[in-house]
Amino acid sequence: MSKSSLVVRHALPADVPVINDIYNYYVRTSTVTFKATETSEDWRAEWLASHGDAHPVMVVERDGVVVGWGSVTPWVTSEGWCHTGELSVYVQDGETKGGAGSTVLNGLIEESIRVGHHVLLAQIVVDNEPCLRMVERAGFERVGTFREVGRKFDRWLDLAIMGRVLVPAEPLCKEPLHKEPEKPPCKKPFHKFNIAKLEKLNDPGRFETLIPDVMWEALGSPAPKTIVEIGAGTGLFSAAFAAMAPGSTVLAADIEPKMIEWMSSNRPEVAEGVLLPVLSEETRVPLGDKVADLVVMINLHHELKDPAISYADARRLLRPGGRLLVVDWADRGTPKGPPLAIRTPAVQVISILEGVGFLSVREHEDLPWHWLITAEEPGGTG
Repeated sequence: MSKSSLVVRHALPADVPVINDIYNYYVRTSTVTFKATETSEDWRAEWLASHGDAHPVMVVERDGVVVGWGSVTPWVTSEGWCHTGELSVYVQDGETKGGAGSTVLNGLIEESIRVGHHVLLAQIVVDNEPCLRMVERAGFERVGTFREVGRKFDRWLDLAIMGRVLVPAEPLCKEPLHKEPEKPPCKKPFHKFNIAKLEKLNDPGRFETLIPDVMWEALGSPAPKTIVEIGAGTGLFSAAFAAMAPGSTVLAADIEPKMIEWMSSNRPEVAEGVLLPVLSEETRVPLGDKVADLVVMINLHHELKDPAISYADARRLLRPGGRLLVVDWADRGTPKGPPLAIRTPAVQVISILEGVGFLSVREHEDLPWHWLITAEEPGGTG
């Protein structure tokens, strides 16, 4: 098998069935997990949803097909352990020698360094020599052995504890990565727009600092046939982009039913069939794959519950060579805008976009109060 065809990315809700199938194979057939009862897809979906940025779940694809996955979970939930994570990796039967395991392992190590983990630990049954060798190649060493702590298939099983000390990047926040349940988590806060202030979204004065011509020029003055705006609100920018791309169709997606109703009742472009409101989900736009030439996200990043999943879904919507435009508040003082605590530096957004597979990710410093980032879906001819 060729390792060159392997791609690692953050797991999406659509990956739950294959993640569950891979895991349940080992429940039925192996001592890799001591669990003896298969997990349901509903349970696995809740498990995936419970993971935030500090505890990534990633999958590895071979030629576009998921063949393995891995996760980082809290080793212990007490605050003093907050920078120690537990690593798990599972690959499909038949993929144990194809590099899938080491690919997702390395992806999880990189993400753990990025979010600020100091130590990764892994519990591996001592019979699983291929897995022990894999983590040793990745810099793990045995830090302990629990004798006969597990029992499966009428056997007592020893468990090796493998560990690696990381050199973390600057943590995303200075507090612990997670806290006790009664305290608020330390995940970077996200902020939702107050729908009671809907009319603010229609203020033409917004174009003074969020300048459509500047955005269009940063994209290279494209000629898209289909545009998707995620977090469209009242469709102010969707309408502007529709005017800049004559003959195009703009799909204006938002999670708020009131926004969809407002656009349907008030945007003349809807009656003309140029602008189509779409009721979206929190991290997924209910449209088919590869439907758009351009995806736009304006002042949305600070509202995203899980940016990596949302950007991966934006990528899913794009045709090969399609473009992404992301604009949000600069992480510095501006006369208006949300609190600095919920603003994200452009460099972190660039890292997330590159992590989910976008190419040609670039920041443009052309807006007075905002950063502007463009990116490209692989596969274009340009």
